[in-house]
Amino acid sequence: LHQGPEGSVLPAGVWGAEYVLEQVIVMSTPGLTEQEFKEWSDDLQYIIWDCHISLQNFEALAKHLHRGAEWIPISGFLDHLRTQYYFTLVTQLAKLFCEGDHALRFTALMNRLAAPPVSSFVLGRLEHNTRDSIHARLPQFWKSEQEMRDGLKRLKQGIAKQKAVIERLHKCRNKVIAHTDSIQQRQSAEQAAPTVSELKELAKLAAEIHNLIQAGLGLGSFSFDTTGS
Repeated sequence: LHQGPEGSVLPAGVWGAEYVLEQVIVMSTPGLTEQEFKEWSDDLQYIIWDCHISLQNFEALAKHLHRGAEWIPISGFLDHLRTQYYFTLVTQLAKLFCEGDHALRFTALMNRLAAPPVSSFVLGRLEHNTRDSIHARLPQFWKSEQEMRDGLKRLKQGIAKQKAVIERLHKCRNKVIAHTDSIQQRQSAEQAAPTVSELKELAKLAAEIHNLIQAGLGLGSFSFDTTGS
């Protein structure tokens, strides 16, 4: 048995072991500097923006497919283009949600933010929220380490709810898109691949996580509305 969050007891080998491993990673991870956070945030913003543009274009192309005789000459091209947008979505979302050596993934960022001792950059942001007359009154702005940890915990829970889709995303990325596996393995991964609707939900979740972390630290959020892009 392992001691879980809030005093609960978790069976070893289920997700109790995962929780303990996460705590070990957090405790051995150096705190995040301001420059590192800015670069990380900028990279995340670009990836999420890329996902939202790909989704919009994928959906916009649908109305032109098999529409009439005048579209037949380019229907194959449009189908191919939609496939490329799907590839982009899988590749980019895997960077954010799939465990592994993806340096930009959300869980890695959250672990760096919460790594004890909390970095001077993060403490400075919490202090800023405490002093700011507007931020001090609103719950989305973290004013203490505990508020930040609670906020990050909720974000991780949101990711955990998408665990089944993320596992299928990871399999699709590794066996269909990024590598050339045997036909049997590839077919299995293709059949289990996330739908565009599921990828859209992950893209929405990515935008929400990015902006909630930004808000928590008292920084500006970003609109990922791609209308007119």
